Amino acid sequence: MRNKVSVAALAFIVAVMGSLAVADVMIPNTEIKSAPAAKGSHQWVPVDQDVWAVFLEAPEYHFAKARESLANKDAKTAAAEIREGAKLLRFQAKRLDAAVGDLYTLAKQVSAGKVTAGDKMDTVLANANKALDYHEPLVPVAEGDDELLMESGQYHIAQAKTKLSAKDKSGAAAEIRKAIAFVKIEAAHTGHEVSGEMKSALDDMEALAKKAESGADVGTKELDQAFSRALNALHKSKL
Repeated sequence: MRNKVSVAALAFIVAVMGSLAVADVMIPNTEIKSAPAAKGSHQWVPVDQDVWAVFLEAPEYHFAKARESLANKDAKTAAAEIREGAKLLRFQAKRLDAAVGDLYTLAKQVSAGKVTAGDKMDTVLANANKALDYHEPLVPVAEGDDELLMESGQYHIAQAKTKLSAKDKSGAAAEIRKAIAFVKIEAAHTGHEVSGEMKSALDDMEALAKKAESGADVGTKELDQAFSRALNALHKSKL
């Protein structure tokens, strides 16, 4: 699914958008210059495609887990996984809702004669178009925080540890990389670059993923330590 977003998922997202209020939204990018924000609109930034792919694929990841849990007669876990997928879709809808809000703001300004042509109009229209672009997406940066992103990172670390215990090393590597992606998404969502201690910790997590992928043993303690360092660096960047 890395080459495109499913039509069904996109249709769901657009449908949910109509039920949401226009709000400050969140999401991804790392170490890339942001696009200029037009007055009265959100600041939008480009997103690394690999990081963005993890976010887009996350709902179906949870839905697959729900199917598996229900097949194993674990209705409680299945329901929890469905809720996690729904939260991520709602989060995505809020991001697209920001683009809609910017367009209505622009339309109002154009109607009032405050915008006639030029860079401001082009910027808002381009940002709206790229909100749906998989290969070169733009997303709005929010000043606030959202626990969902960090909870998702912690979820994937827990999954990685479970897979390491089960000797599923390739599966553990995949889960570690998903956790890395969510840390990067949270950093971008709050307007921070992945650098310094945070980058060092994420590099260490990637090294652990490669180690597991090679078939070597990876200790859950060293994974916890690297992830904790990344979270601590992220927390310090917000202060």
